[in-house]
Amino acid sequence: MRHEGANLKYLIGQLNDLKAEIEEKEIKIQGLQREIEKMNQSNYLESDSVSCGKKGKKSLGTVRIIGFPYPYYEQKKRLLEKRIGNLADRQQKLLELITVIEEKIERVSDSRVRRILELRYIEGLSWIQIANKVGGSPDSCRKTNDRFLEKN
Repeated sequence: MRHEGANLKYLIGQLNDLKAEIEEKEIKIQGLQREIEKMNQSNYLESDSVSCGKKGKKSLGTVRIIGFPYPYYEQKKRLLEKRIGNLADRQQKLLELITVIEEKIERVSDSRVRRILELRYIEGLSWIQIANKVGGSPDSCRKTNDRFLEKN
């Protein structure tokens, strides 16, 4: 794995960034799915006006064309498939990164620090929830975490 030599603080930063990236991709996918669903409604039509050409300098007029926008629809479907594939890749990278972080946390000798790190970064608990499980105040848990990450 390419993260094996990285320090825990860097990996945690990557974990947070990757989670935010996944959330953003999920929002984009949901928006695109809504757009495609709207297009799938039986009455979804678009219209356009096109020129019939000219005879000399005189215009032959315009015609209004109404129909389903198949090229645009297919483009949106392909984009959705691509985004879903990218999301799956990011989710796989997230799982790999969590595994590396778990391995690094397991090597921490101090039990309290190890529990704080696991609860915060693997379980995703708030400092208040961590303090309730580990004991102490939320600030003391956060400071213990910060000191350990700065030191190591």
